Amino acid sequence: MSVLHSFPWLGEAWQQLSAREASPAHALLIHGAEGIGKLALGRAWAQRILCEATPGAFACGQCEGCHWFLGGQHPDYRQIQPEALAGVEVDSELPASASKTTKPSLEIKVDQVRALSVFLNTQSHRGRRRVEIGRADV
Repeated sequence: MSVLHSFPWLGEAWQQLSAREASPAHALLIHGAEGIGKLALGRAWAQRILCEATPGAFACGQCEGCHWFLGGQHPDYRQIQPEALAGVEVDSELPASASKTTKPSLEIKVDQVRALSVFLNTQSHRGRRRVEIGRADV
């Protein structure tokens, strides 16, 4: 199921991303109002980038890369976010309620960025691109 089935209003944004695929940028900033599906769009695009099948409009969902991505285990994908967003579903984009006694961080921590630097500066496990999503919409 494509991101456009859940968020049909993102069709134009998806077409803009697809048009840039021939000359991909090293980074993209996806911004907009809360709850419109920015994270779902980013994750769908990440899956398409990491899909190992012949390029199509969307990720195939059948190749080994897609299976790893959908299982949350793709070695060339990372997502960093503040602790306050940990465990938030892809479609909701709303902060989770904290069950800890300490208040979760609302910012991405320095150690998270350092770990990301190590990830981005090592060779791809699958011999393709590496993708990271940073989410900071608390």
